Amino acid sequence: GEEEYLIGESIALIRNKVLSETAQDFNYDQYFVGDTTIDKVIDSVEMLPVMVEKRLVILRGVEKLKEKDWQALLPLLEDPVESTCFLLVTAKVDKRKKYFKAVQKKGQLVELKRPYENQVAAWIDYIAFQNQLRLGREEQSLLFQLVGVNLSDINSEMKKLKQYVGDRETVTQEDVLQVISRV
Repeated sequence: GEEEYLIGESIALIRNKVLSETAQDFNYDQYFVGDTTIDKVIDSVEMLPVMVEKRLVILRGVEKLKEKDWQALLPLLEDPVESTCFLLVTAKVDKRKKYFKAVQKKGQLVELKRPYENQVAAWIDYIAFQNQLRLGREEQSLLFQLVGVNLSDINSEMKKLKQYVGDRETVTQEDVLQVISRV
């Protein structure tokens, strides 16, 4: 999906589930298509974990992979390495391609879409809670009018609000108008 906030939250949840805090140095790798070779990614996926059960390897920007790169990855998709959690992150998926069919057969495909307008209030509540803030319905509505449905933008503006209000938890309409940028 294209919602970076959801991708970041999902990766953090998976990372915390798969790896302990102390195991992350040796058992976590993240690559971006174009910044590394597929051979390096494959080597990382096939590497045995150090002093833990699993390792985590993330490949981001998968929509930019070339056909030859997919061919090199296909054996890993058809017969995954059991000691590695291998995440492929992409903005777009063509579910008709054999590569994604292999992912669906042996793994899990999760689509992270932007929320619909009627879902944004719940996300504002969640993001406010994550930032130890409380917003009333009027403040949520005002924030939504100014920022829109992009959760990354909402999160950024919420962090600015937290800095502005300091130790205070409750956010007022005046706070929102003073701090929030119109997106």
